[in-house]
Amino acid sequence: MAQDLTTVSVRMGRKPYSTEVSTDSHSFLMDVDASKGGGDSGPDPHELLLASLGACTVMTVKMYADRKGWAIDSIDANASHATERTDEGMRHRFVVDMTIKGDLDEEQRARLIDIAHRCPIHRALVEPKSVEIRG
Repeated sequence: MAQDLTTVSVRMGRKPYSTEVSTDSHSFLMDVDASKGGGDSGPDPHELLLASLGACTVMTVKMYADRKGWAIDSIDANASHATERTDEGMRHRFVVDMTIKGDLDEEQRARLIDIAHRCPIHRALVEPKSVEIRG
């Protein structure tokens, strides 16, 4: 049985690839760029996945630092994704390059990098998973 169930609703009408996304308290558009037949009216699914990984990483680090009382001025992150074909199939590689500004020693910085690997989106990408698509 699932715990912490999160539901997001998506709807695509006749406009090619423009997709309305609704959460409990927000709504926005997703799309693909014109070279793929879309209208580029919002981020594409890969961009949103990377944004989720980057945002979750910096939020997790900041929450931990706040609990410890460590002074962080800012956290910047760039998330990227690449795929490669292997004998076993496709291999996905995600990289988050993070810059933490603040009055921290090397031990604190190392701990924050360790904590970054524990963000929920990171875990969702690396831990065993199950995806069901029902119609």
